[in-house]
Amino acid sequence: MFSPVLRSTLQQRVQRGVWLVVSSLHLVVPAPAARATPAAIPTPFGDAEEEPRLQVAREHYQQDRYLDAAAAFEALWADYQRPRYLYFAGLAHEGAGHDAQAILAWQRALADGLEEPEAGKARSRVGKALARTAALDLQLLPGAVAARVRIELTRAGLATPIDLAWTAIEESSPGTRTIHLEPGEWQLRAI
Repeated sequence: MFSPVLRSTLQQRVQRGVWLVVSSLHLVVPAPAARATPAAIPTPFGDAEEEPRLQVAREHYQQDRYLDAAAAFEALWADYQRPRYLYFAGLAHEGAGHDAQAILAWQRALADGLEEPEAGKARSRVGKALARTAALDLQLLPGAVAARVRIELTRAGLATPIDLAWTAIEESSPGTRTIHLEPGEWQLRAI
């Protein structure tokens, strides 16, 4: 906060025998303390490429190019780690009819701290998508696999496989993970 300094001067002049009183007021305002330059002010975007990439992803979605939109939103999430991008990827997967991938995207967004109002919408969409899918329990026995395993699930019409990373399986108990898949024939591969 600054406090302006007021200075007043009184000037007297004589014109044609009449005294004129002229008062002038000067306002002196100190310069603000080191303001942030526009480049230093935080923006909603991490760099100059983020906003145009987001626009492209949105355009894909609006043009019903859901798989392209999902890939673009997932790439944005990979580069900027903003949970909103996973939420949007989930919407795109849902639009393409890939509920399994939508559920995974929304669950990851929620786990990564998705904020309201998207968090509430994601929870609602997960519930609806779960009702359209079948649960599949995957169980890995201790000692049977390395501490980290990757599982790929593919089916006809799926542009990219569902890629599940599974880590830190304890030796004392089996690791179980439930995933939900939409109807169809799936192929599972453990890597």
